[in-house]
Amino acid sequence: MTTFFDQKEEVLDLELTPYGETLVSLGKFKPEYYAFFDDDVLYDGAYADITESQNSIEPRIQTDTPQLKVQYLFSGLETNLSPQIEAVQALPREVMFGPLRGVDHDVPAWGVDVREEDYATFPPLIDQEYALAEPMGTMKIGSEHAPAWDIKVLQGELSGAINYLTASASGLEGNVKRIPQLDFNLNYKVVVGNVNYFDINGPISTRIISPVYDDGTFLYLTEDRPNLIFSIDELNAAEDTEYEIEVFLVQDGSELPNGETSGPVLKPLLFDKQVQQVVNGILLDAEDQDRRLRLGSRIDASYAEYFFQVNRDLGIPEEVICPLITDLRSRGERIDDIPYNCPDVEEVDRFDIYSSNITSADTEVCEDE
Repeated sequence: MTTFFDQKEEVLDLELTPYGETLVSLGKFKPEYYAFFDDDVLYDGAYADITESQNSIEPRIQTDTPQLKVQYLFSGLETNLSPQIEAVQALPREVMFGPLRGVDHDVPAWGVDVREEDYATFPPLIDQEYALAEPMGTMKIGSEHAPAWDIKVLQGELSGAINYLTASASGLEGNVKRIPQLDFNLNYKVVVGNVNYFDINGPISTRIISPVYDDGTFLYLTEDRPNLIFSIDELNAAEDTEYEIEVFLVQDGSELPNGETSGPVLKPLLFDKQVQQVVNGILLDAEDQDRRLRLGSRIDASYAEYFFQVNRDLGIPEEVICPLITDLRSRGERIDDIPYNCPDVEEVDRFDIYSSNITSADTEVCEDE
């Protein structure tokens, strides 16, 4: 139960959330940064029908208003624990307990091979909706303007945009946060092919998205996979600002006790970790790297890579992004924030100005009347 601070004796209150306690139990609790929140501060008294002078605002906030201690539980413990138990119970036996004696398994009985993502993966979504919704931000020192997003779409088509996000967790549908939402539509046309009519080792091989079935059929895309490429920059912000990428899967809502259906639920997805070639200062040989790669590549529907590939910063090939940057530059767009060294002029092949590329197939013979 939340209580008030004793202003004569208490100043600071620290509490571990259930997620924090889980990380401590796994030896994974490593705080790296902190954030400030002012959710419980009413700066403008007019919103509470309070008439006051400017000099009285500070003592009202600092002294006259009782301060609640930290609230670290926002949902029932059993509600949060049940999905984790089901996830662990769904793991293969050899992953949970190691290989059985006398049975040849690919997964050795090492504790390090059971990835921590299978256990405490994300903080409960309801905690993020309520407790970690809107931390206080920072801005560039000396700037007269508030931080703002500068987003350039290099490839793809923007279908809609709003400047807010409505919470999706059950019971939180009225919780609105000021997070801009940009909508993009990527359409894939999938058809059925047959090895009797297609050379699966030819140009179509890059567009095949299924195995070849027993009857010789397979699924392939009629066009190359559409890419969504955009540049995101925060203006008027600190120079050393770092960003995190999160991917969520939108799931249908569940049925509530009153018979109604909750809104869509956002399920956070994992990113597959890159296999480290150096562990504890020792370069792993090829066999160890291959073993770690096999054990660390259980890509399923809980990973973002199961659905699409995400490249960031300089991970996008220059031959893909440079033509897009050249197109933006030709239209007068500022692209100094995109860290690619692309040529200013696109090279073209030499051609003979006295020749013609028009063939007989391009012409039509007119008959005399």
